[in-house]
Amino acid sequence: MPCQGTVVGTTGFNGWLYTPGLSGAAPVWTLPRTAAGPFPGTYYVFQGNAQVGDNGNSNTTWPITVIAEAATGVVNSATCGKLGGNISWKLFNLTPRLPGLQFLADANLTGDANATAGVGLFLAGDKVDLNTSSAVINGAVIASNTCAAQGPNTVQGVTINFSDDVESPLKDVIRTTLWLEYPVG
Repeated sequence: MPCQGTVVGTTGFNGWLYTPGLSGAAPVWTLPRTAAGPFPGTYYVFQGNAQVGDNGNSNTTWPITVIAEAATGVVNSATCGKLGGNISWKLFNLTPRLPGLQFLADANLTGDANATAGVGLFLAGDKVDLNTSSAVINGAVIASNTCAAQGPNTVQGVTINFSDDVESPLKDVIRTTLWLEYPVG
């Protein structure tokens, strides 16, 4: 099935605001709590960072999935050659739009204030850093830890209600081979 979407460039879209990256920093797409909406969808940040929420609690639950891809090949050992690909989550209530996936950060996934999320996966390519006094996540939190320079994963003050039946839309093809030997005769 072909993907349908909107090419946005560097202008705001569905409540998201764009801030260009300066002096070697990645650009940032921010979804502030004051954004009109909700605007359901899967939002893909190409070679930049996504910030979901800001100061002040959002009273609305947004049905969104956020994916952030990093630029690679950047000379920076602290990020293992990545620029961007981070998702930060603060004071914003969510439920996945793409079934089974809430956040997919190519680099780091951070959260630092009260927020809740529907059932889904929270995935990070490098590390997870969730520190708050009361956030609730349903599903699973997974970090690949591909960049040791980013440091250890931390989860503090977050209630994670593990769901073993959540299905991710991201999958590999698994090939199996059946070998049968029939006796001669």
